[in-house]
Amino acid sequence: MKTMKNGALVSPMPMVPMTRDNLKMETENDNDTPHKSQLLLNYCFGHPDSSLLLFPYGSTANFINHSEHPNAFIRWSNSDMSKIENFERPVQDVSAGLIMEVVALEDIALGAEVTIDYGKTWTKSWDYHVETWQIGDGDPATNPAFTAKSMNEEHNGTTPIMTMDEMEEISYEYPECIRTACYSSVSNGAYVYTVPQFRVLKFCEIIDRYRKEGAYWYNARMKMEGADEHEVVTDIPQVGIKFVTGEYCNDMHLQNAFRHEIQVADGMYPDVWMDLVHDDNEDQVVDRESPLHVL
Repeated sequence: MKTMKNGALVSPMPMVPMTRDNLKMETENDNDTPHKSQLLLNYCFGHPDSSLLLFPYGSTANFINHSEHPNAFIRWSNSDMSKIENFERPVQDVSAGLIMEVVALEDIALGAEVTIDYGKTWTKSWDYHVETWQIGDGDPATNPAFTAKSMNEEHNGTTPIMTMDEMEEISYEYPECIRTACYSSVSNGAYVYTVPQFRVLKFCEIIDRYRKEGAYWYNARMKMEGADEHEVVTDIPQVGIKFVTGEYCNDMHLQNAFRHEIQVADGMYPDVWMDLVHDDNEDQVVDRESPLHVL
């Protein structure tokens, strides 16, 4: 990264087109409850009057955060590689190939965070989310990341980590969403212990513990990617095992976690893409071609 002058190109953003329906997930709620959207929605660009979403796959695009006082903005790219013929097509016919780009609004110093304005609709939705937030049914009452941090501090070389047999013997289970993970990687087709500085953590089950050199050492079992059977990794020092959050247990996966696309400025989307209309009284969005279908 380097210091960027006002007007400099910060990052190109090739776009993958999709519709809002593509990101809807089925729920167990009543049929009249709107379906929850996938996490990918938070990284897409869109307009409240359009069902078309555009997902950027530039190497740095998803690290650009929101600010009410941004130092960059987005625009359509003038590159010959950008397929602008999509501007003439209806939503269902838009194909890959469009390119947006992030451009500096001011001089951005080396090390400074690049920000854009996510739009009024996004800001209104975020403020409402913060104001009305509450833990959903089935969500853990305590952030699992804090629980994992506390357990790692407790087991920092002094308190042994329990094996699976020990836990079964006393009918003990780790707190919800907490799992053990080992520093390991694949060598000669099998998992082996990897020095922690490589930061390769994989979920593992502790199957044996013993003392060596005045410290606790372990054997652990883990499942190799694409394999039906588990592999055993031996001679893992306690520093090579951490308590971590399980799959789909981060805040972003909570039942009521925030979901909203980044809003493009009015005028960026062509009229042919504007296939939705808002009900101002109920703050809902409906399909223009099917006015009774709430999105």
